[in-house]
Amino acid sequence: RYSPRIRRDVVEGLLSQSGRLTVLLDAVDAGSVRAMDIEADKRQMLMKHPDKQLRSRCEQIFKDHQNTNRTQVVNAWQDALSLDGDAKLGFNVFRKKCSICHQVNDIGHKVAPDLASVRNKSANDLLISILDPNREAQPNFNTYTAETKEGRIFSGIIAAEDANSITLRRAESKQDVLLRSNIEEMISNGISLMPEGLEKELSRQDLANVIAFVKTIGE
Repeated sequence: RYSPRIRRDVVEGLLSQSGRLTVLLDAVDAGSVRAMDIEADKRQMLMKHPDKQLRSRCEQIFKDHQNTNRTQVVNAWQDALSLDGDAKLGFNVFRKKCSICHQVNDIGHKVAPDLASVRNKSANDLLISILDPNREAQPNFNTYTAETKEGRIFSGIIAAEDANSITLRRAESKQDVLLRSNIEEMISNGISLMPEGLEKELSRQDLANVIAFVKTIGE
């Protein structure tokens, strides 16, 4: 019944505690929640969950939506580069799929790198960045998962830190400020905030269009 934006918030609330997460995974197994209704960045976080049993279960549930051989995926999608991209349609793809972490002018959220900084990259380099985001990921945009002493789970990039606290930032510029004294464990996931598997949600024409849009940023 929920709209996509509210659904995302509901999923985020369920992910924060292991007991709630189990309920969500049960719903996916039962078919009352579709695996694809859990967005790519959330699926990626779940498959890096600190709890070994939950991580294994998530890997089993979401394995069909994740192709770990990213080089193979990039090679298979090379034909998208031969298509004529439409920057206006690409903006619609950006707004729907990319704006939760990227900002262009006043559209979207400034979490990930500024897309204006990559507009001069070749179309092939942009295709690699979209389909294989961990190949050349900047270390400061790698994600971390923190578990508090109450058993709550938080994940995101480190946006700020001092002697007393760490601020984790995630999609839609949402932030969690965690007191160091309340962190039970904190680990690097070794992956970029940008999720893998976007080819499951885009057509080749969508990809050509969004590449065309990125190359027009600033015009």
